[in-house]
Amino acid sequence: MNRLLNLTDSAAGDISLTGAKGANLHRLAALNGIHVPGGFVITVNAFRELCAGVIASRGKALQAASSLAELIRAGAEIRQAIRNIPIPEEFLRELEAVLASYPPDILFAVRSSAHNPTSEMGLVLSEVADLAREYPPVVRYLEAAGEAFRMDDLRQVEGGGAVADAFENFLRQYGMRATGEIDIAKPRFRENPAELIGAMLTNIRTLPKGHGKSSFEQGRLEMKRLTEELAALAEQKLGSRKAKKLRRYISFFRNYVGTREYPKYFWICRYDVYKKTIMREAERLADQGILQEPGDIFYLYLEELREAIQTGRVKYTDIARRKRDYAHFANLTPPRVIFSDGEAPEMGYQRNIPTGALPGLGVSSGVVEGRARVIRSIEDAIMEKGDILVTSFTDPSWTPVFVSIAGLVTEVGGMMTHGAVITREYGLPAVVGVVGATGRIRDGDRIRVNGDEGYVEIL
Repeated sequence: MNRLLNLTDSAAGDISLTGAKGANLHRLAALNGIHVPGGFVITVNAFRELCAGVIASRGKALQAASSLAELIRAGAEIRQAIRNIPIPEEFLRELEAVLASYPPDILFAVRSSAHNPTSEMGLVLSEVADLAREYPPVVRYLEAAGEAFRMDDLRQVEGGGAVADAFENFLRQYGMRATGEIDIAKPRFRENPAELIGAMLTNIRTLPKGHGKSSFEQGRLEMKRLTEELAALAEQKLGSRKAKKLRRYISFFRNYVGTREYPKYFWICRYDVYKKTIMREAERLADQGILQEPGDIFYLYLEELREAIQTGRVKYTDIARRKRDYAHFANLTPPRVIFSDGEAPEMGYQRNIPTGALPGLGVSSGVVEGRARVIRSIEDAIMEKGDILVTSFTDPSWTPVFVSIAGLVTEVGGMMTHGAVITREYGLPAVVGVVGATGRIRDGDRIRVNGDEGYVEIL
């Protein structure tokens, strides 16, 4: 029995074999002018074969449910049982054979792609670092300043004026970004540029001048070579017309894939306008003694803020309670997956990996060995050449660090989260979704990151 069908296979259009989604994808793939990436679908019969035991043993509980609570409980038990089904060896062999038919380098198609404001941020900061390395007094100031960094102080040292101008230009473009930037209360780079000093010093100490640009250009040339190889293969097997179409698709993809970052970029730009307005009001309320400190404004609801402006009073018992709640919630570890009904299922990885290896999701291909740097804040991200970043998660604020690292391991993430996208663009091996990575891997451990198979080994 065929458990997998290629989307272009005529049988894939049979809804009784592939289900509604599979059949619709087959129909889309058959239309002229609509490009559907190559892929396959698991057949309905294969799914029934895998789930037969669960349906036989637990289906009656679902039918016998007499209340909504019982129905939800029975459904949750069935979902968990389905997740725990071992995949038969013959099914795995069939799946591996299908996956082997796809080009191994296809995930690198995004490397060094154009018009991505997030990856460009890391390259622009590396240019600031390249300028700073030209002035030893500037480097000494950056090393000594730490959290006390001030732009005015930088201007007082030899060469500091030119570096400060370049840094301020960077902040005009990217100063609205922040670690955990969706939280409007988080300090933006423009408010705390000291956060970026560690990334700049890492670049100066471990990388040659111009590394960011040269690495990007190298990636662009490699992708150009890969495109020509794929097009030549297409011309050989499918003809010149299909090869020309493939080149056009790849060109379109590489020129526009970076724009997926623009919605978040402009969203955060707009957030910064809101924050500037809010902080002006917060400072006025603090000057009048209504707020004890400007940051307290973020512990008020909008209606409470309006009341504070109109009456000159706030309930500090509410603010104090919300601060305690925030500190409590900040120390909790959220589940990797949570359903809309509140269920947080246990998640696992079903694959053969080396004994003792930490499983995860390989999101950027390649294998690399190096020293693990377990970092929880971008301010502490002072790396050396060949270091592998191990952290809970990354967002766009971490991008400047990616210029310097050899690989990435995170506890949270998926194929389209920030760390996955940027490591593919920079050509770095990455594994995400490694449960407890920052606790199980110690800072300084030598580790191997296998982005092809999706696991991490502590050597």
